Amino acid sequence: MIHSIGVVIAFFGVLYSILAVIFGTGFYRISFSIFTFSELYIVFSMLIVFFKFKDIYIGFVYLKSIVFLLFLSLIYFVYSIFFSHPIYFAVRQFIFVIYVFMLPVFCYAISKALSAWGTEGFKRWVWVSLLASAFSLFLVQGNRDGVVLIAVLVSACYYYSGGVGVFPLFSVLVAGAISGHAGHLVASLAFVGSFYLFKKPSLFVIVTPFLLAGAVLVIPTLLGSDALTDANASWRYNYWSDVFELVFSNGYGFFGEGFGIEYINPDLTHYWDIIGQISNQKYDDVYRSYTTPTHNSFLNVFYHIGGVGVFLMFYLLFKPLWIAFRRLDGVSVGVFFVIFLHMMSHNAIELPYMAIPLFLCWSLLILATRKSDENFSCS
Repeated sequence: MIHSIGVVIAFFGVLYSILAVIFGTGFYRISFSIFTFSELYIVFSMLIVFFKFKDIYIGFVYLKSIVFLLFLSLIYFVYSIFFSHPIYFAVRQFIFVIYVFMLPVFCYAISKALSAWGTEGFKRWVWVSLLASAFSLFLVQGNRDGVVLIAVLVSACYYYSGGVGVFPLFSVLVAGAISGHAGHLVASLAFVGSFYLFKKPSLFVIVTPFLLAGAVLVIPTLLGSDALTDANASWRYNYWSDVFELVFSNGYGFFGEGFGIEYINPDLTHYWDIIGQISNQKYDDVYRSYTTPTHNSFLNVFYHIGGVGVFLMFYLLFKPLWIAFRRLDGVSVGVFFVIFLHMMSHNAIELPYMAIPLFLCWSLLILATRKSDENFSCS
């Protein structure tokens, strides 16, 4: 029974990610009473902790790190509420901490899904993710921000379960090509490149020219897209540099600003330029200032809880990378680059339609780089 619950958690996590790609805001903003689909999914997933707490959390290799991050964040959260920061926005900005704390649950769910679905099951998921990518092109409300993440998740699981062939890699490249985001395209190329560099070095020399040719073909298009316009680049540069300046001036980089904060607040040097570029008629500037993070998840963590929080996030991500490098595990190295590049270029752990597939990928990376004596093979 408990094992089947783990499979159910994995199933709905993958399904949610795919539906969010196809239907975008029309799906992930649907709510039941006060809960959206993503919030119901997290609540349901947390219930398993009460049934299998010892197996899931006790012995989890990064337990101390995630507990310390949770404890630190709760201190900031209480502090923020005490100083009258808006509770609604404080809770909304705190959500990424819940996802981090869910990593052991996601690891458990993915491990059960690998056992239950096997190669054929994940091959079907690869097809579904590819079709979802295609459908999203024809639907106005489609949202392709998470398309590379879900393609990489099911493709990596396919290889970890013993699958062979290049079709999953093709699906990842298609996802990157249609994502419309330069960082996501680079992430898809990094995953494919890492796969061949470590798993099939002899083919890396052959594949690399094709990857480079693909990059050369799409770069002119990307350079002319909204994602890389001078206005967009300057907006991010001003925003990022102002946040760094603010956090360092208030606490030398050790302390953040807490939760329930105005991301874009009048203390930022380029406040009027930053808020002016995102102003629209649907939401007023105050609402937008609370709900528009920096488009860099590491910087968002730094903004909220300072340098210690960023260090913990880096540890949770780079320790598995080090293990993967030592094992010459190209799939895990590729998964790392996909996670890292999404976090560096997007609000990847703050928005549910990206956070759910990203943390599922993160849990897979942790699962794949566990101690070698555990029953999990990356070959």
